[in-house]
Amino acid sequence: EFFRDSGFDYASFERETGTGMPVVECTLRYRAPARFDDVLEITTEISAATRFTVWVSGVVRRSGAVLVESRVRLACVSMSTEIPQRMPAAFYEACLLPGFEI
Repeated sequence: EFFRDSGFDYASFERETGTGMPVVECTLRYRAPARFDDVLEITTEISAATRFTVWVSGVVRRSGAVLVESRVRLACVSMSTEIPQRMPAAFYEACLLPGFEI
């Protein structure tokens, strides 16, 4: 949803370029449980980026209290060879805030 909300069509990107962004590393920290019918707020942002990878950080909150913190590292690779590729400019233009340094 983060990509879609940012205006980056991941399915088209993969289909048109033959390039994908698999998860290569993931960390989760569970601080407190959520319960059925809890109203949760989920925030997501690109917290770090290089020419080949990005870190997507997320936080799940209930009434302001942090329940879960996550960091997911995505690598840009050729889907056919699995060789790292440079992240496309369209991804950075859609998903990074102005002034974000790579």
